Amino acid sequence: DTIYYDAALRALNVDRVEQCTVLLRATTMGQLAAEDLDDTRNRYKRMAIDVWKNMKERDRNLKKTRAQVQNLWAHAKSLVQVE
Repeated sequence: DTIYYDAALRALNVDRVEQCTVLLRATTMGQLAAEDLDDTRNRYKRMAIDVWKNMKERDRNLKKTRAQVQNLWAHAKSLVQVE
């Protein structure tokens, strides 16, 4: 009986160590995943701000270019003589 109980006790001890290892690894993975999620959110926030700024800059450039084109056409019409 002693041999059986010693074997069962050793098996339980090994199982305890394995469970602790798995729990520690799962906790570490969860922490890393949470940190990665936070980093990804911050990266996408910065990216969204950059995209918004680029869109505003594009709109300003389009307005400026349209005004220049209108001025060019107005100037070109004044150069053309109609008889």
